[in-house]
Amino acid sequence: MKKFGFTLAEVLTTLAIVGVVSAITIPLMSSSHQELERAAKVKKIYGMLSSAADAGVAADASISSVSVEDYYNNLFKPYLQIQKECTSAAERPNCWGNKIWRTKNSNYYFGASVTSFVLKDGSSVLMNVWDGESNLLDKCGSYLYDKKGDPHKPEHLLMVYFDINGNKKPNQIGKDVFALFWDDLSEVLRPCYYGLNMTDPNIKTDADIAKKYCNKSGYGGMACIRKYLSDERK
Repeated sequence: MKKFGFTLAEVLTTLAIVGVVSAITIPLMSSSHQELERAAKVKKIYGMLSSAADAGVAADASISSVSVEDYYNNLFKPYLQIQKECTSAAERPNCWGNKIWRTKNSNYYFGASVTSFVLKDGSSVLMNVWDGESNLLDKCGSYLYDKKGDPHKPEHLLMVYFDINGNKKPNQIGKDVFALFWDDLSEVLRPCYYGLNMTDPNIKTDADIAKKYCNKSGYGGMACIRKYLSDERK
């Protein structure tokens, strides 16, 4: 009667093949899972912030001084579940941390007048107001046009940054930090790198924006939000 089995060499060869396949597929599966998780968090936080701003607009919130405090107190604070707020520069590290990295070796400057807070889910939000004449394109890579199709430069620009995992690393724009801006014409929050289809004929979709502009140098990380959000608001 013949005995069937595997030789030691065959077993070792099989184990080696399994090891190679696992080494290739497990990191890919892990990376894919992390990307799906990141996309879900970005969409969730954007939805919460947008809904809050919409509620403020619907309630005819008054933005009299166009200060960051005005925007926060009237458009956002009444409509969000906030566990901690930091309205001064001294308090900011308690909500946002001391630094947010634009790239691995350079720091992003938010300006002196900022308001930050921590949402109930642990994500952090920071807001500031810039002179809108030049900073809409410079800080956010975006363009606005009025109903006639003429370029619009807001006098003041509200920027809203959010960190999907609070103060946990990497604290890098395009990885766990993402940016929105306030469209004062339509009175809605929009993801950065908006309106490029009006200036670049090669831009047709959000994927086009992400592919061309989502990088880790300069302010390019700002465009990475377009991998996860389609701006369908008009």
